[in-house]
Amino acid sequence: TIIFFAILFAGFHGFSQDEGIRLTAAAPGVVETGEYFRLSYTVNAKSSEFNGPKLESFLFSGPMMSTSMSTQIINGKVNQTSSYIYNYTVLAEKEGTYNIPPATVIVEGKKYTSNSLKIEVVKGAARQQAQQPAARQPAESQGSITDSDLFVRVLTDRNNVFKGEQILATIKVYTRVSLARFGDIKIPSYNGFWSQEIKVPEQISLVRENVNGVIYNVGTIKKSILVPQQTGEITIEPFELECFVNQRSQNRSIFDDFFGSTQTIRKNLVSPQVKINVKPLPGNAPEGFTGAVGSFSLSAKMDKENAKTNEAVNLSVKITGKGNFKLIDPVKVDFPADFETYDPKISDNISVSESGITGSRSMDYLIIPRFAGTFEIPEVRFVFFDPAASAYKSLTGGPFVISVEKGDDESAGTVISGSGREDVKYLGADIRFINTRKLKLTAMEESVIGKTGFFIAYMLIALFFIVAALILREWLRKKSDTAGMRVRKAGRQSQVRLKQARKSLKENNKEEFLNEILKAVWGYLGDKLNLDQAKLNREFIEMFLASKNVDSAVIEPLMELLDNCEYIRYAPGENPAELDRILNDAESVINRLELALRKNNRKS
Repeated sequence: TIIFFAILFAGFHGFSQDEGIRLTAAAPGVVETGEYFRLSYTVNAKSSEFNGPKLESFLFSGPMMSTSMSTQIINGKVNQTSSYIYNYTVLAEKEGTYNIPPATVIVEGKKYTSNSLKIEVVKGAARQQAQQPAARQPAESQGSITDSDLFVRVLTDRNNVFKGEQILATIKVYTRVSLARFGDIKIPSYNGFWSQEIKVPEQISLVRENVNGVIYNVGTIKKSILVPQQTGEITIEPFELECFVNQRSQNRSIFDDFFGSTQTIRKNLVSPQVKINVKPLPGNAPEGFTGAVGSFSLSAKMDKENAKTNEAVNLSVKITGKGNFKLIDPVKVDFPADFETYDPKISDNISVSESGITGSRSMDYLIIPRFAGTFEIPEVRFVFFDPAASAYKSLTGGPFVISVEKGDDESAGTVISGSGREDVKYLGADIRFINTRKLKLTAMEESVIGKTGFFIAYMLIALFFIVAALILREWLRKKSDTAGMRVRKAGRQSQVRLKQARKSLKENNKEEFLNEILKAVWGYLGDKLNLDQAKLNREFIEMFLASKNVDSAVIEPLMELLDNCEYIRYAPGENPAELDRILNDAESVINRLELALRKNNRKS
C-alpha cells in the first residue's frame, strides 16, 4: 500500500511540474540540392525517450544529443534553465517542398509533440560545389559586391487600396555575403499615410528565403501598418541603409591562406520606390458614416431592464473587428428626454500586428432616469465601409425597453453625483449575503484495502517490475558486445570531446583546445571504424576510408582539418576566428563522416 501511494504521489507531482514543457523543431525553410543542413529538436526538460520524425525523402544521420544551461540572477533570485537538443545532419537530394512530421518526447511519463516543418529544396547554383560552406560566398571570392548579392526592399501586401484601408509595409535586407554590421539608416517618412509601427526584435536574425530560385539570407528591419489619408497615387520614399561587409582581402599573400586576412567594405543600399494607388470611397455614403473602414461587428446591451428613479443604468456599446479604430466616433444614441445623460466613457483594447490593427472600442453611456414609467431607447446604428465587399454596411443593436419604478429616497441604492457630472457612485451594490443553505458532506473512506483500485495497483507494480527486468536484460546484452558498444558510442564520445574543446576555446587555452579537437576526430575514427591506436595515422586512414568507398569530398576536409590543427599548434600566434572555424569544421567533418559511413553500410 505504501508503495502504491508513493507511486501515485510521484505521478501527481510530475504532472504538476510539466507545465511549460515544450518541444520545438527548427530547420532552414529553404535549402539547395546537395546541401547539408541541420534539423534540431529542443526540449526544455530532460526526457526519457525521444522519437524522431520519419525523414523518408532525405538522407540523414543522427540524432546526436547536446545540452545547454543558462543562469539568470534577478533581484538576488537565481533561475536556472536547461535545454536538451537533438540534432540531425540532413542531406537534401531532390527538388521539391517537403513536410517534416512532428517528433515526440516522453518527459516523466507524459508525451509531448513538436511542431511540424516545411522545407523547400531548390536547385543548387551551378557554380557552387557540393558541400561548399555557406560562408564562402561567390561574391566574396571574386572580391566584389553586386546588387544581386546585397540589396534592400520595401514590400507591401497590396498596392491598390481604398482610402482608409490598411497596408502592411515590411522593410527587408537580402544578402548572400557576410554582413558585419549596419551603419546609418533612413526610414521612409510615409507621407500621405497614418502609420503605426509593429514591434520587431531589436536583434535582427537572418532567415533563408527563395527569391526567384536563389537562396538569400533575409533580415526584417521594420514593419509598419499604413493607412492612406488621401486618394490618388502615393509614392513611398526609398529606404536607405549603410552596410559593412567582411570580405577576403584581394591582395592576398601566402600567409592569408592560414590566417584568413579580411577587409571590411562599406556599401550603401537604396530600395526602389513603391507606388500605392489609393481609390476614393464611393459617394453614396449612408447617414451616420464618419470614416470607419474595415470589418467590424457590434454588440449593445443594458445592464438592467428594471430600475428605480435616480438609479444609475449603463448602456454598453462595443465595436470589435479590424480597421482604423481611431476614426470611430461615439455612436449616437437618442435617449428619452426624462433621462439624465453623460458623455460616454470610451476605452480601447487595440493591438497592432502583421494582420493589421485589430481589437475593440467600447462606449459606456451612463444614464439616470428621473421619473417613473416605461421608456424605449431606439436602436443604435454604426456605419462603416467594408473594402473586401467594396460597399457600405450598417450594424444595429437594440432597441431597449426599460421599466422605471418610483424609488425610495431612504433606500441603500442611492445615486451620488458630483457637481461636474464626472463622478457617479452607486452605493449598496457591493453587499453579499451569507449562504444559509445546508451543505452536503460525504464521509471519507478510511482504507482502500480490498477495493478494486487496490488490486489494480498491485498488478501495475508487478507489470512494472517485469518490464524493468526485460529492459535490464537487454541492456546487459548490449553492454557485453564491446565492439558494437564502441561503434555505437563513437558519435557520443566525439560530442563530449568537442564540448570540452569549446570550453577550452572560451578560456583561451589554445593547446588544450587543439588537443581536444584531435582527440575528438582520432577517437571517432578509431571507435567508428573499430581500429587499433597503432593504425591511426593520416596515410592509413585516408587509404582505409577510400577502400570503404567514402567520397573524396568527405575525406579531403578531414585531411585538411588535421593539417590545420598541426600547423596552428606551432604557429607563433593565432586568430580567434580561425580557432572557431576549426571547431565548426570538426563538427561538420564528424557529421559528414557519420552520414557517409551510414550510407555505405546501407548500400552494402
